[in-house]
Amino acid sequence: MKIGKGAFVYPVIMYRWGDTECHSYLLGVYSSKTKAEKAGETERIYRGCTKYYPLVQEVSVDIGEMPFKEIVKLPDVHQFMSRRPR
Repeated sequence: MKIGKGAFVYPVIMYRWGDTECHSYLLGVYSSKTKAEKAGETERIYRGCTKYYPLVQEVSVDIGEMPFKEIVKLPDVHQFMSRRPR
């Protein structure tokens, strides 16, 4: 599948505890919003439901710098766990 200029891709980044300061990893980059949302939710459940949360963004291809549109946002505050300073 070839994606041209002006098309959108949907990267899914998983954040531990939903905290952008903790461990994170790129789950994948998808060609549709639905696939990205489903992949993020499947991974969240697979990782124990409360350990990693997905951030799904909509990114325009080959346009240059523009703000990303957040499709699935991280929770504001994790309900069950909080990061403890070491």
